[in-house]
Amino acid sequence: MATHRGIALLGFTFLGALNMMGEDLHWLKNEHLEAAFSVNDGLRLAVLGKPGGENILRKSSEPVRGLKTWVMMPSDIIGIRDMLSEEAAELTSSDDSAIRMTTSAPNNWGLVLEWVATLAASGEELQLIQRVHNHGEDVLYLGLWSIAAFPEGTCLKIPFDRAPSLAKDHPNQIAVFPYTDLGDSRIRNTREELQVDIRKGGETESIKLGIVQPQGRVQAARNGQVMQMRSSYHPDALYPEGGMNATVYAAPANGERLFGEAEVMGPLQLLEPGEAMDLVLSIWLQ
Repeated sequence: MATHRGIALLGFTFLGALNMMGEDLHWLKNEHLEAAFSVNDGLRLAVLGKPGGENILRKSSEPVRGLKTWVMMPSDIIGIRDMLSEEAAELTSSDDSAIRMTTSAPNNWGLVLEWVATLAASGEELQLIQRVHNHGEDVLYLGLWSIAAFPEGTCLKIPFDRAPSLAKDHPNQIAVFPYTDLGDSRIRNTREELQVDIRKGGETESIKLGIVQPQGRVQAARNGQVMQMRSSYHPDALYPEGGMNATVYAAPANGERLFGEAEVMGPLQLLEPGEAMDLVLSIWLQ
């Protein structure tokens, strides 16, 4: 594990660009994968790529970048979202195979977010445990989810395990969020997967689509790399946002902030004071 502070390494494609932004990057590396984590603006996976290759995640100076953890608390008004990763954070321990990070103090609900990232010496998967601790006095009803942001030129994908349907209450229903136009040319529905392109165009609305994905998988493809994200699905549990556990989002194609997101959600659960809950994410590149 190595940390680089504010140094422009011009010979290294994505590391140089990030370091010029003055970030502290904490690395896990092996022959298959390189991943860098930042605690500058909360907990964030800032870099993911093959050795010497390109960072597949969005790395601009915009707030929407990298991979972060969100929490949804549907008991508060109508689905209050809070990006726990935005809280002040710190590195707690690191070695060649694991990094531990945590937010520095409880947020308004008494929650502290801990990340444990591991990459085996010869492994091809990065495992990220996203654990939230309830340090408050109230029982909370919440769900965690991982949101990864991607730049222009990315194709977001949710694989199908069976034929999808737009019919309400269908077991493989595609959830179409209200602002989404299914006639948008950025959307493609193949036999194998649902696809959304992140590209410039005349479309003025955002896109958000979701599905129940039994393997908890979403994908993002760009420049010959495919990032896979997977988290366990629990069919008897309740999930936020209409029951979907895998969603994709694209910002308006004619906007200044052109980006997309792949999202993997965990189930809604009761979290007692003093208890913790996890969302475990497996990430790899093809």
